[in-house]
Amino acid sequence: MFRRKPVLPETARFGADESARRAVWKSKSLLLALAVTVFGAVSWMSTSTVPEPATTPTNGASLFETSTASTTGQSSVSGSSALTRFGGSYAAGFLIGWAFRRFLKWSLVGGVVVLGIIALARKLGWFELDWALVESQIRHGLDWLKGEAGALREFLTGYIPSAGAGLVGAFFGVRYR
Repeated sequence: MFRRKPVLPETARFGADESARRAVWKSKSLLLALAVTVFGAVSWMSTSTVPEPATTPTNGASLFETSTASTTGQSSVSGSSALTRFGGSYAAGFLIGWAFRRFLKWSLVGGVVVLGIIALARKLGWFELDWALVESQIRHGLDWLKGEAGALREFLTGYIPSAGAGLVGAFFGVRYR
């Protein structure tokens, strides 16, 4: 009597392209990190442009012996700069992770295509390969890549102020589809 509407998969409702590939700037965590960064930067700039507190002479002393009335604003400046560093590090890590995922995906696809072409050409007898030489070249290339990846990691952790937020951002950036 009452027929239930069939539940369509997401690809049928929205199209394959839209559901499979979301724009990176539509990530809620990236937008939140950017909002935190902007809020921290604006707060940091607004507290740093506040004029210094007025100085008053102490107990009838001369005008040259003055003390400040208070040191307000110091904790808000450090909190604002921490928000800016944390949000910026997360956003940078997220974008690095997202770019790494895309690079890795296309590198693997390209590698499989190249290996397929080599296997086909070898099967057809177009050329012979010295597999020991190929293996040594691959090992050499992987060792070089490992060293360069370590150098890149050291470089990025030196320039990303909050390494923890950057690593969390990179994790979510790699997982973002």
